[in-house]
Amino acid sequence: MSGFTSTIRWVLVRAPATQRKSTEFDFAVADLRRQLPAAQWHFDGEELPWLNPENAAYATDKVLLLEHPWLTVEARCLERLELALQQGYDIVQACDSGNPSPMPAPDYATLRGIERYVEKAVAKAGESPCVPVNTAANALMQLSTLEGLLKEAPSMARVRGAYVHDVSGYFGGDRAEVLPLIPPHAQRFMDVGGGEGRFLAAVKATRPTAETQLVEMDTAAAQLAQQHQRADAVWNGNFFDFVLNQEDKEDKKFDCISFLDMLEHVTQPEACLVHAKTLLSENGVVLASIPNVGHWSVVADLLEGRWDYVPAGIHCITHVRFFTEQSVRDLFTRAGLVIQRIERTRVPASADWLAQWRVACQATGLKMDADSLDTYAFLVVAS
Repeated sequence: MSGFTSTIRWVLVRAPATQRKSTEFDFAVADLRRQLPAAQWHFDGEELPWLNPENAAYATDKVLLLEHPWLTVEARCLERLELALQQGYDIVQACDSGNPSPMPAPDYATLRGIERYVEKAVAKAGESPCVPVNTAANALMQLSTLEGLLKEAPSMARVRGAYVHDVSGYFGGDRAEVLPLIPPHAQRFMDVGGGEGRFLAAVKATRPTAETQLVEMDTAAAQLAQQHQRADAVWNGNFFDFVLNQEDKEDKKFDCISFLDMLEHVTQPEACLVHAKTLLSENGVVLASIPNVGHWSVVADLLEGRWDYVPAGIHCITHVRFFTEQSVRDLFTRAGLVIQRIERTRVPASADWLAQWRVACQATGLKMDADSLDTYAFLVVAS
């Protein structure tokens, strides 16, 4: 990307300007704006008087179309799109994490990992980066000129090496992998930092008689959960302010309180667990998902001198605490909770990578924890 400066003049976003804002959202948008120094942004619903076939003055202006701006954009994505547009296509599309074709399935977990993935895919292709397509469906990022955009039957191509990662599901995961860890007896649920409430909706789908309580700081996410009735009750506010009424303290306590990728976002995760204890029923459990900073992708990045913050993932811009298995165990012990079970969400390293580092560790006297390197996150059940 050395020496490249984007000449894209217009950015059209199909999502409205009123789309939910958050620190993560602002980070993603700011990073994309930085890569588009000359561009003017327009969101869905805004009047675009310049967007008409008779406006010859703007005919060759480059226009970037985004389904939404919740994207992590690989370093050379825009450069490769602009180069591809010069090959005569009317519209060129980036590949993305939900629709990577013609690139292979994604195998990364960090921003530097995205760069390695793209470098490998481009090197293996050995042919023209442009693959003609006949539809714009499912394309999160497209580049055109105003003239090309307004054609009735534009020629289109997808571009190998132009790649974006979709983080629009940040507040909306249903966390299906966590459901098997819920104790059979649990009927009253609280999900802390549960975003739009999709996890509690999944709980309700498997346990129709369950009672569900969402606690969420983000106002827009809480409103969406309430609007779509994904929880029986929604508390929009600070978890520490949530208390049970005196008369409800015993029969309204919770059988399962979940912190799914939430504890790493707060400065006092131990205090969260201690407060959760006051809300647990006699046989209640805490269920947590916590990312592992010892994952191989982080280790590989550090070896290359990299630690890149992104809108979501292990390096999420709003993470303030970082954990390995040992520090997860220490956290629950300090909070007075007994871990009953730890499962691992695995995104394994390649066998070749592990083999080489096993040799290096033996040579230097280090004890390599292959389980930790393969673990993307820990799933914890504690009582």
